[in-house]
Amino acid sequence: MVRAHLATLELSMFVRAILPCTTLALIVAGCAASSDSETGGATDDVTASSYYDCFSSSSDGVLAHFELALRGDALDVTDLSKDAAPPDTGKLDPSYRPSSTYASYVRYSGYAKIGGQFSETQSVDMLASKELQTRAAKGTLAIRTAGSDGGGTSRATCTAKAKPLTVDPARKARLSCSLSQSICVDDNPPGSTCLFDLFVNQTSAGAATLKRTYLDHFGVRVVERPVSLGASKALRRTGQEVEVSWADATSLKLDLRGGITYTGTYADPSGQSRDVQCNDLAMLDP
Repeated sequence: MVRAHLATLELSMFVRAILPCTTLALIVAGCAASSDSETGGATDDVTASSYYDCFSSSSDGVLAHFELALRGDALDVTDLSKDAAPPDTGKLDPSYRPSSTYASYVRYSGYAKIGGQFSETQSVDMLASKELQTRAAKGTLAIRTAGSDGGGTSRATCTAKAKPLTVDPARKARLSCSLSQSICVDDNPPGSTCLFDLFVNQTSAGAATLKRTYLDHFGVRVVERPVSLGASKALRRTGQEVEVSWADATSLKLDLRGGITYTGTYADPSGQSRDVQCNDLAMLDP
């Protein structure tokens, strides 16, 4: 009996000894789980892609209107401007030490494609405000350029949106196009007659009209002269491609580059062809 009593007493003392440790371990584990859950949620919010629609103070045809996608340590830029630069991505630069003017900003670098659109520009950096970093409803982006001819900084106001802009083939296209190099003829002296810009207006699922804007007396005293074509002979359009031709042998073949911008080839009735870039303005409609 004595031995049984002693065994029971020892077991009771052992349980009382380990119970606080067990309880403490459970509490710590519970706290750790709660902390991990909260941290995980915050991390998800920061690493998931967030989209912004931005308008800058630039008066140029590049980066006047563009879209941002923030994802992890990358910042994607899709230009929606008239002379849109190619879509480009920059990476977070941990070495950046901001001045007092840009306190709390972070820097994304590596925008070689965008930099190539500016005359003599060697580098483009994007400085994102704290509001953009924390995925607030509005934020500021500073666009800093630097090159052999100097540089500068323009600012953009950015507003959050649910998803990126995409082409909707069900919506009739309105393509504002510019040739990479003009097509000129000397048939209207003094000066030349040159073609720079086109406008394609889709009127139905299988047809579109075309307006060519010629510059008469180019190099002397320029006068604009629009020339319109009626319905196209053929039109094929998907979310990624546009092919359209007219009875006078004019044709346009385009591939979606990104955002609302297409690049491709324009062929003229004269037999000349040029690289062309087009923006689908219909996709900017509300």
